[in-house]
Amino acid sequence: INAEAPVLRKSGKRSSQLREEGNKAYMGKRNEQALKLYTDSVRFAPYTGEGKGEELGLALANRSAVLAQVKEFRLALQDISLAFLAGYPLDLAYKLHERKAKCLKELGDCENAELSAKECIEAITEAKLDNEKKEKFRENVKKFMNDLPKEPNATGNYAGNESSILLPRISTPNMQFPAFSDAIELKYEGGRGRFGVASRDIKLGELICVEKPPVFYLHEETSGVNCSNCFRESIAPLPSPTCTQTVFCSRVCQTEAMATYHVVESKFMDVLFQHGLKKKEWFLALRAVTLKPLSFFLENVDKYESHNPDHGLEKTSMDLYKTEDFSSLYNLVGHHDMWEWPDHAYKAFFALFFIRCLQKSGYFGPAQSRDCQL
Repeated sequence: INAEAPVLRKSGKRSSQLREEGNKAYMGKRNEQALKLYTDSVRFAPYTGEGKGEELGLALANRSAVLAQVKEFRLALQDISLAFLAGYPLDLAYKLHERKAKCLKELGDCENAELSAKECIEAITEAKLDNEKKEKFRENVKKFMNDLPKEPNATGNYAGNESSILLPRISTPNMQFPAFSDAIELKYEGGRGRFGVASRDIKLGELICVEKPPVFYLHEETSGVNCSNCFRESIAPLPSPTCTQTVFCSRVCQTEAMATYHVVESKFMDVLFQHGLKKKEWFLALRAVTLKPLSFFLENVDKYESHNPDHGLEKTSMDLYKTEDFSSLYNLVGHHDMWEWPDHAYKAFFALFFIRCLQKSGYFGPAQSRDCQL
């Protein structure tokens, strides 16, 4: 695959342009527009895996100003922390320390607000201001500190959207299929596949199934807005270090994605986004592979040589049917016998195309597919 999509690539120049447009919107008190432009600047800003990047730091810092303005203080604090991590210029650092102190005060954490104010006073020495302006700024910060409430107050965790999504729990789960209630019995019939039937009366409103998807993929219409990992929307998403089309709601989701599918996919997804792929659900098949390293498939190749349509229902099996087990996904009924020849050919073509994408990303390692049959 030699196709490129430069319009979607990381670009310091593009990030800077978007930040300047955001500045104009912010100065014009168009906060919603400024927030979107700053977020786009964050997305396009190049940075290392350690979060270092000059343009990223500037974009995050400017976005934190809008977030503070609209009273999203926790998200503002997250952006301030990440801006410092990105290498925000020392001569401007006093501005962020002051903003951090004010956000902490608004959240009732006056103890840490005072610490940030002290850091602000220390940082002002690096500012490119004349001595008179520096001294005036110090006096204003000292007044801020003196006005802080003296009584003890609560402190908290200001990590933005770090909280995980809590799913409801099944009160009496099925012993073999814990995603289901014990009100459901799973059966299998040839030509019909696996299905559930009620094993007892089910009360109105009773929860009978809660399951996380074994494979997930965010539709491109909401990419850049919703988190690629948990699908939550965030007004201040975190960027991918490798592409511009993917964002995350928190450091937790960002870390999970970078440890699995995203490093591989980001090396070619911009091409697929730009040229389009009508069958969006086929990305699920690709994600089923990229969620696992190549070593997983090589170590378990014997388990997946044959398809078992009644997987989990064998009378000899005492294992739990776990959604996260790849065998549960692999043994889903695919209805291949119902496909016409053109369907087989079309899907085989795209299977080969995805293999070429994986080769481009280095998924198969240094040897690529030299010793593998494709």
